[in-house]
Amino acid sequence: MTDMEMTFDISGRSRTVTAPDAITGLTLARAITDSHVSPLASYLFTGTGNATSFLNMSPGCQIGDSPFTVEMWFNSTNVNQTIGLYGDGATGALQIYMDNGYDDDKAADTFQINYQGGGQIAFQGESLVANRWYHLAVVRDTSNRASLYLNGVAASPVAYTDTNGYHGDTTSFGNNYKGSWQGYISNLRVSNIARYDATQSTITVPTSLFTTDANTLALFDGTFLDGADATGNQTVTQGGSGTPVALSGIVPTL
Repeated sequence: MTDMEMTFDISGRSRTVTAPDAITGLTLARAITDSHVSPLASYLFTGTGNATSFLNMSPGCQIGDSPFTVEMWFNSTNVNQTIGLYGDGATGALQIYMDNGYDDDKAADTFQINYQGGGQIAFQGESLVANRWYHLAVVRDTSNRASLYLNGVAASPVAYTDTNGYHGDTTSFGNNYKGSWQGYISNLRVSNIARYDATQSTITVPTSLFTTDANTLALFDGTFLDGADATGNQTVTQGGSGTPVALSGIVPTL
């Protein structure tokens, strides 16, 4: 069976989704017509090293000293490595990457929240499994308490004191200096508020698609690969030297 493409129209813009071999036409059609249950499409990254497969965004997202939330669903095809989810940009830019614990035969259980050019915070959670969807949320509140949640469960430490001023613009999605993502990312939203209580040991995982509001800095909702993002705040272009990022019908069920 070869990959197939389906073209659909959303908000007046024609988009093409490529369905990998593992997806059937029925599954893809359901993801498109029943988008209140699952995202329309995810972003497929096929990174083979640093800066090989990612999306640029301009002008990027600058967190500064404010509260923030970065959240998404991700699915890694290879968890035995260190690769970026959100990152790259000017000195001081916020970065988030999956870390395999510096041991190539060990599944990832750590996420690094990195201040580009400076220090980092390591959050340790459960060992990840390849080809499985996870909801990830990183949140910092007005008291500089930061927590990372994986499928609604806080990683350690909980409510870490994060006084970093992230004054650089984060300008890429699916990459950082550690390497490009391998797998899928769905519904990535960046906000300049704390959308969850960072002091809690658990949060409720969203069961509906993200929408934009005044506090949304960027939203990658699976309806575009270039041009404006879902907020209109960012201009999106392909980046990297390898296979371009594609839209995929493999999506999480919300």
